[in-house]
Parts: sequence; structure tokens; C-alpha cells
Amino acid sequence: MKKCSIRLKITLWFSVILLVITVLMTFAILSISSGVMQKNIQDSLIAIVEDNVDEVEYFQWLEDASLDGDGDDYLAYGDGFLEIDDDFLDLVGSNYTALYQEDGTLLYGENLIATQTVFLSFQDNSIQTVSVDGEKFYVYDRMLEQEGLEGLWLRGTVSVESGTR
Repeated sequence: MKKCSIRLKITLWFSVILLVITVLMTFAILSISSGVMQKNIQDSLIAIVEDNVDEVEYFQWLEDASLDGDGDDYLAYGDGFLEIDDDFLDLVGSNYTALYQEDGTLLYGENLIATQTVFLSFQDNSIQTVSVDGEKFYVYDRMLEQEGLEGLWLRGTVSVESGTR
């Protein structure tokens, strides 16, 4: 380096500095975009589960429900019936939503990893991360609080990798 011209030395220093800055900026952009993507996946999961909270109703008598043939599903539950509105979103993209009893019994909906999450305790308004066969999933639980729905939970699941697919 002692026999190189000053012009070559300055050019090499600028090249090295530009290369370092480019690598650092690329790393920063990839890190930030990954974080934003994971936040969007979580927000989407929460929104879908929250939308489904209003789609489950309890009726003491089946005659109280509006049996208008619009595609609603009815399940016997306790001393009455659950009406699952036809707007219930059990699968949206790669977001799965299911209705559970507090003991973990699946009543309605879909859950891709139901057998692996059967022993996962419910946590209201909380996102948990579960690993199944090397793939990570977000799990979001929401307790139903309306009259007659005590002990019922909505559980939404989505793969962490769903944003990159």
C-alpha cells in the first residue's frame, strides 16, 4: 500500500466505506421489514378473531333464534343453543379460527394445529408462539363474555411464515 498513489488509496477507502454502509443498510432494511411483516400478521390474526366474537350468540330456545335459512349453524350447548352466524370466518388466507370450550374441546371452526395446541392454556387477548414440526405459529385467544357463552373461547392460529409465502 506504500507504493500506491494517493488517488488509489482514497478510492479504496471510499469503496470500503461505501461497501460497509451498503451492508449495514441492507441488514437494517431486512430487519425492519421482517418486523413489520410479523406485526401485520399478528394484527390480521387479532382482527379476524375479534370480528368473529360478534358472530357467536346464545339462545335459550331455538325458537328465539331467527331461523331464516341464511346459512347460520346451530349447536346444542348447555341448556340452549349456539348460533354461529354465516359470517363466521373460520379460514381467511392462512388464518384459522375455531370455537372451543374451556376444557379444550373443539366445537366449531378450523385449526390446522388443533392436536398440537390442545394442551396449550387459553390466555385472553394474548398472542402466544407455538412451534409445531419446526414451524412457528402465532396463537391468539379471545374469551367470549356474552350471556350464555361463559366458558367459550375463540382461538385463532396463523403460521409465522405465512407472510413470506
